[in-house]
Amino acid sequence: MTRLPPPARAIGLFFLLAGCAAPPPPAPPPRAAGLAGTVVAVRPVAPGARRIVLGALGVDTAPSAAPAAEYIVRLADGSVVSVVEPGPPILRRGARVRVLRHPARLVPASR
Repeated sequence: MTRLPPPARAIGLFFLLAGCAAPPPPAPPPRAAGLAGTVVAVRPVAPGARRIVLGALGVDTAPSAAPAAEYIVRLADGSVVSVVEPGPPILRRGARVRVLRHPARLVPASR
């Protein structure tokens, strides 16, 4: 039996092992930002109530007279979430939105 020189063996071993390598996984499909949903209720939040809720969550509770609105949103999977946004209510019941997380906020959905 003929022996191959060491460099030829190394090259042969390289090609043998390279054929065993798994291909890279496919890229995940692009996801739209946020979770799609529909606003089912809107209600103003009193500044004092907002301060109590934020204090319970460990967030800075500096007094504020700024108005806020709570939006109840039914997501596409049927679950319901509540998002409190600063400022007066600007979205109406039935509006299609996307719920963004970290921090939680609403964005009107593009049609």
